[in-house]
Amino acid sequence: MKTLFLVRHAKSDWSNHNFSDKERPINQRGLRDAPLMAQRLKLLNIPINEIISSPAVRAWSTAKIFAEFLDYPLPKIKQEPLLYEADIKIFLSVINKLPQSKDTVMIFGHNPTLTQMIDYLADDELSKLPTCGIAMIAFDLEEWKFVSRNTGELKMLDSPKKI
Repeated sequence: MKTLFLVRHAKSDWSNHNFSDKERPINQRGLRDAPLMAQRLKLLNIPINEIISSPAVRAWSTAKIFAEFLDYPLPKIKQEPLLYEADIKIFLSVINKLPQSKDTVMIFGHNPTLTQMIDYLADDELSKLPTCGIAMIAFDLEEWKFVSRNTGELKMLDSPKKI
């Protein structure tokens, strides 16, 4: 059994137009929402074996906030450059290459790809994963390399809008 958490970065700050898209930080709402969502996830008491993030500042910052609340060592968060501006095929290749020893993995990334991945993996008609939204998808599989279209089941969908 494998469990995948897909987390969209917290709300980003558009006030400074000097930042490139990749450098854009999270805003005050994001700084409020990320700890709240991380705390809600912590209540599930599911140990996270691996955290992977897009290298974009807003995703990386959100991943660090979640890691702190989940008692996951910050130096162990992995940056995966392929997750920034990834399409479904690239995102799936990252999932398929996850270490088999890691049963529960959390990936921080961006829309529209995260919403598309949820629909692809769990055959769910999600319109849009909100900022700082979390999807938990379970796979009745022993190896990540077998994750593909409709092999997962959406077990949870949460967002700051539900608080």
